[in-house]
Amino acid sequence: MTTQTKLTDRQQMFAKEYAYSGNGTQSAKNAGYSVNGAHVTASQLLTIPKVKQEIARIRELEDSKRTVDQNFVIQRLIHFATNAEVESNAVRATELLGKHLRMFVDVSESTVHHDTQPLQPFTLAELLALREQALSVDANTQDGEFKVLPESKPAED
Repeated sequence: MTTQTKLTDRQQMFAKEYAYSGNGTQSAKNAGYSVNGAHVTASQLLTIPKVKQEIARIRELEDSKRTVDQNFVIQRLIHFATNAEVESNAVRATELLGKHLRMFVDVSESTVHHDTQPLQPFTLAELLALREQALSVDANTQDGEFKVLPESKPAED
C-alpha cells in the first residue's frame, strides 16, 4: 500500500500544495480546510508522518523532472535553431549544435623530434644528491639566471 492511498483527499491536496508553495496556511486553505485556523491545521498536518512523506515524495518527483541533462539542452537548441524569430539566435543555436556534434574541431598534425638516446641510469644516492643540489639553487641571482652551488662532497673520516 502506497503513502498516497493512506491519505485523505484533503491531506493529499495539502501535501501537493505545500510541496509546491511551502506555505502551510495557504496550502491548508487551498486543500479545502477552514479558513479560520488554517495555520493551526497546517501545523498539525505537518506533524503527521504520512503527510511529511508525501510532501517529500512529491518534491523529489518534481526535482527529478527539473533535472537539466544533455538531452534537454539539445532539444532546446533544436527548438531555438528552428523557431527563432531573430536570425542571429537561430545561427547561434545551430552553431552550438554543430559544436556538440564536433563538426568544427580543428585537426592539426605535429611532428615531435626528440633525442632517442637512452636515459642515464642513476642510483638512489645520485638522485638524492641531485635533489639536494637543485634545492640549494641561489635564488638571489640577476637576470633570472640560476647558479647551482658547488657540489658538496661527503666528509671523509
